[in-house]
Order: sequence, then C-alpha cells, then structure tokens
Amino acid sequence: MGGFEGYYLCSGAPVISHLHFANDTINFCKVNLDQTQMIKDIQMKYETTSGQIVNFLKTDVTLSKDVLVERKP
Repeated sequence: MGGFEGYYLCSGAPVISHLHFANDTINFCKVNLDQTQMIKDIQMKYETTSGQIVNFLKTDVTLSKDVLVERKP
C-alpha cells in the first residue's frame, strides 16, 4: 500500500488531500480500494486519538463524473 495520493483539480494545480472546516472534514483520494481504506484508517485513528466518534450517518461518498459506472457502488 502506497501513500495517500489526494486529488488534482487540474494540470499544474497542487494536490488536495483534505479540507477542514469548523466541524467538517472533506477527504479527496483516487478511486481505488487502497486509497479508500486509508481514509477509513485515518478516521479510526482520529477516533482513537481524539476520543470523538465519526458519525457515519452524516458521511457521504461522492465520485467524480469520470468514474466508470462499473466502479460505482
């Protein structure tokens, strides 16, 4: 398993891996099992470290329009 890759908005732009707001976090990654597992691992480590619990009822997954239909859940 490699490192967390993030997302390129366009050619030449910096990689975006996450954005934090007051009580919200947005994570960006490539569409593959390794990357999505890393996000899950990060959330679990956050819970362990902070003592807070991630509310998966308020969690969404959004895929880019370029993701093939076969790869969408």
